[in-house]
Amino acid sequence: MAFKKVLTIIFLCTVLGSLHSVDIKDPNMKQGIELYSQKKYLDSIYFFNLVISEKSELFSEATFWKAQSLYSMGNYRDSKIELEDFFTQGSIVSAYYEDARYLYCKVFYKLDKYNESILLLNQYLRNKDFNYYRNSAYFLLGENYLQISDLPNSKLNFEKFLTIEPNSSITKSRLDLISNMQSIMSKKVSKDITIYQKTQWLAEYIILEQKDKEPNKVSNFIDSFETREDFFKWLADFSYNLNRDESTTNNDDVELLDSLESLLLKRLGEDYEN
Repeated sequence: MAFKKVLTIIFLCTVLGSLHSVDIKDPNMKQGIELYSQKKYLDSIYFFNLVISEKSELFSEATFWKAQSLYSMGNYRDSKIELEDFFTQGSIVSAYYEDARYLYCKVFYKLDKYNESILLLNQYLRNKDFNYYRNSAYFLLGENYLQISDLPNSKLNFEKFLTIEPNSSITKSRLDLISNMQSIMSKKVSKDITIYQKTQWLAEYIILEQKDKEPNKVSNFIDSFETREDFFKWLADFSYNLNRDESTTNNDDVELLDSLESLLLKRLGEDYEN
């Protein structure tokens, strides 16, 4: 999903700036970190495992880096396991402790455990000793709340992030999306929602989500558009035909639009049929 791709970019840019500030002299650790920086994650894990097996004073550091490498490979479940080893067997005074705590929040988000991620992020923000990822934590909270359809809290956290990063275009687009969602969802009677409002909102949602992974008709419909412009061209033609002569409109298109709307409203926790 596009949401998560954005978060991955934000996190990696931040974490690399933090982690490379630590002086590591162990040759296996240095080799593992070097391979990680080259995005050779599987190779880097080999060297981190060597350090872990030695049960040395670098156990915490190597365990964290292994968790980070697994995360970067998209193996979030094993990354979670390694982080839990870090917390239970490692040292709280490790230079990577804050990095590990924030990565743990990210892992739960990636595993679609949004409520757990929210809980962990709030714990992170309450710790006055944690500062490096504080700004990013507000953005991640906004994403988590958006995923569970808690629009007020999502908006609150995106606004906090925007005060810190006023030029963040992605945050502004999130706030616009939330505003559109709230506007549409506040209309209880479907006849009050115009075709233009409906499709404009759906278009914004589709652009952010990119492509639905479910192998169904709606997914195939979304996949048929390569760009935003392609979608709006279809939308313009569809709306023109609909307004010109309803008898010439392809009923399949109307049903497809209704199906798409129902799917997205369901994701937002709204029962459109009622």
